[in-house]
Amino acid sequence: MLRNTMRLTKLDAKGSFADAYALYRSEALDFDAAEVAKLAGADTSPHDVIAFLQERNLVFKMPDGRWMPNEIYLAGNVRRKLREGIAAKDDGIEGTDANIEALAAIIPEDVPYHKITVQIGAAWIPASDYEQFITELLEATAEHVQVVKGMSGYNVRIGGRTADSRDARLLAG
Repeated sequence: MLRNTMRLTKLDAKGSFADAYALYRSEALDFDAAEVAKLAGADTSPHDVIAFLQERNLVFKMPDGRWMPNEIYLAGNVRRKLREGIAAKDDGIEGTDANIEALAAIIPEDVPYHKITVQIGAAWIPASDYEQFITELLEATAEHVQVVKGMSGYNVRIGGRTADSRDARLLAG
């Protein structure tokens, strides 16, 4: 079987901004209003596409003038994006009100530090943090505590006088 039996499909969404946008987004991660306008039909302008999508909060204008799809804009560090949107509005950049409103609606509640729990051995915590914790817990020097991440967990080596301490024996069990 050396022949390619798959046919290349041609994108076509004549007459519908929503269909053209969906087709374009299925093929690309970015947003290009001119390309969406081409998919929607010959008499469609990029300005018409942007107006349609912006009215439905499907795209957001960045302070630098670029347009970003909502699923990308309303994800990630939304607190930083909100601060940037407020700063852009304060600088007189128009069109940031929708951004600020959408971001403010999805900002998660703050979690007080005392309600955050971490299981020892969590993979997202760097080995250096475990080393610092054990060093402070045992009142040891940094050169006597070594934590190495292995395939299935962490290996802890406690050396010097610290290894013979009562606290180290209690910690190791």
